[in-house]
Amino acid sequence: EIEKIIKTAENNNVNLIYSSWMSLNNPSNYFCDSCRGFQYMLFFDGSIGGCFSAKQNRLFEKNFIIGNFEKNEIQWLENKNYLQSISTEKMPLCKNCEVKMICGGGCYAQHLMASGSILSPSPEYCERVKLMIVIGKKYKNYKSIQGGIK
Repeated sequence: EIEKIIKTAENNNVNLIYSSWMSLNNPSNYFCDSCRGFQYMLFFDGSIGGCFSAKQNRLFEKNFIIGNFEKNEIQWLENKNYLQSISTEKMPLCKNCEVKMICGGGCYAQHLMASGSILSPSPEYCERVKLMIVIGKKYKNYKSIQGGIK
């Protein structure tokens, strides 16, 4: 099914964007800049998060709000430093994975929702990503990936 989608997109000059595919050209040990606190969203209540998921529920607020904007000043929270420190090296399932530099460990919010931990992607997530990377390599003819699939 996914191969059919990719072929249809290519035939119609449509770019499919998925972070794991984008990392085929730029290997990285993290998934996105947003949850790592390098890109920010200012919410209506003055809180600052890296991703819209930060305001999805109380659990996400607790984990993904990285600061507050009040009286023209930003007060950064410890979450910012913690999120910036996360990489595949700190994720037990990812640490020795052959595709960690392509996948980057996945979305922290999705992991929190699925497993209860930012550091624990679900096995189903890993299977899907590995399949998409194999298919992506097949159709895009990537020749050299530093630290990725050999």
